[in-house]
Amino acid sequence: MKQLVYFTFILLITACANDSTQQAADCAYGEPRPIFSDTLEAVQQHQFSSNKQEGTENVLFVTGLQLEVLQSGCEAIEQEFQFTLDGDYREETPEFWLEQATLHFQFLGSLGEQYFPLYAWGQAIGEAKAQMKLGEPHEVQPHFNAIVDKVVSKEQATLIIRLAQQAAN
Repeated sequence: MKQLVYFTFILLITACANDSTQQAADCAYGEPRPIFSDTLEAVQQHQFSSNKQEGTENVLFVTGLQLEVLQSGCEAIEQEFQFTLDGDYREETPEFWLEQATLHFQFLGSLGEQYFPLYAWGQAIGEAKAQMKLGEPHEVQPHFNAIVDKVVSKEQATLIIRLAQQAAN
């Protein structure tokens, strides 16, 4: 499974890389590109913006689920997925949030074959959840961390899942 996670992370990163020769010279992975598209049946609205090393993607799915994806990094890539959940989640346990991370990534992975890397990340988080703590990085593969966190209020919560490649020393 760990080999699959490594492969899918690289696949996801390269899917977001720009083919521009100039960008490749400036940054190992090029300029961020959108992960999702408004041509997907499950997507109701989609917006993407980027500069050379940072990208922001906002997606509203037909289910009502809202997702913001922040991409950053040049030599070490980081992708942060922020899911907005309506309701009062202030009393939920850390286990709940780790399970939600798994379920939300499995949903993203079900959108089509090219999104399977996200499903694999969800599975990796699910397999590691007993060792994970909210807000703390957990190495799911050598040189690759996942961080699950949350921001809650009485009206809504944000589930935050950060996938990060560790910088080379």
